[in-house]
Amino acid sequence: ARAQGALVAALQAYFEGRYLRAEKDAGRAYDGGAAPGVAALLAARAAHRLRDFTGRDRWLARAEAAGESVRIAQTLTRAELALEERDFQSARSLLRSLPSARAKEAASQRMLLRAERGAGNWEEVERMATRLAKEEAIPPALAEEARIQAAVELLKRDAGERKVLEARWRKLTEREQLHPRVAEAAARRASALGAMALARDIIEKSLAREWSRALVLQYSELPALEPGERSTEARARIARAERWLHDRPEDPALLTALGRLCAHAELWGKAQSYLEASLSIEESRAAHLDLARLSDHLEREADAQRHYRRAAELE
Repeated sequence: ARAQGALVAALQAYFEGRYLRAEKDAGRAYDGGAAPGVAALLAARAAHRLRDFTGRDRWLARAEAAGESVRIAQTLTRAELALEERDFQSARSLLRSLPSARAKEAASQRMLLRAERGAGNWEEVERMATRLAKEEAIPPALAEEARIQAAVELLKRDAGERKVLEARWRKLTEREQLHPRVAEAAARRASALGAMALARDIIEKSLAREWSRALVLQYSELPALEPGERSTEARARIARAERWLHDRPEDPALLTALGRLCAHAELWGKAQSYLEASLSIEESRAAHLDLARLSDHLEREADAQRHYRRAAELE
């Protein structure tokens, strides 16, 4: 009875965040023979919270010695603690070692999804998030976030050729294609491959659904192009961005983007006007740097130095 009481006290202390007390009471329960495997696992968790990893591992070894009755609990505990320490590969191996029926349970699958994300296994993350959402094992928002992260990382990693980029792009749902983070990754890759029209189309469609400052600034970024091609592309983007400006006349990111695009098109006066308008609404390091570079180009050294200094102050 005394050992059982110690186990109950250990549980209460653990849930109250009194981990030193919890470990001591769990140790008393273990010594008294009250569910020794469970007591050892509880003590291990308490030691982990105390960052006493030597003590944690000692208790985990005792739990393992307690036998088959706590093997599943021990494996899940080890996996959970590994996840907390960002040891994703160990967590993944532990979870995949579970018997098939236990591995398929929602709690195990949620932990495995976290391990796969941490390990960067993006194809598996994509598959698991889709399946777990259908099974209602994870909230829809978590599934979407996992799929968005996987889409972004796979676009960064795999799309080294235009046909590969286009194939991966077609695999995404329309909702995913329009997500700002996915659109940003895809457009950046398309630009790097010289597919200017595709990059422009990706960003324009995403911005039509959801306005994003980061994405509108990316719209103003052009890769190394021949001067004539650069000017043509910039002017095409200016035309669209100026239509957006009718609806968002005081958006500092849009004004900065227009300033950059005008500079690409060598419309120096318009570039300066847009960048100064952006600063008049919201001061930003980006706009100061763009004005500094513009002033450098126009050989206005004092203005360039002033903007460089202010940009440095805003870091």
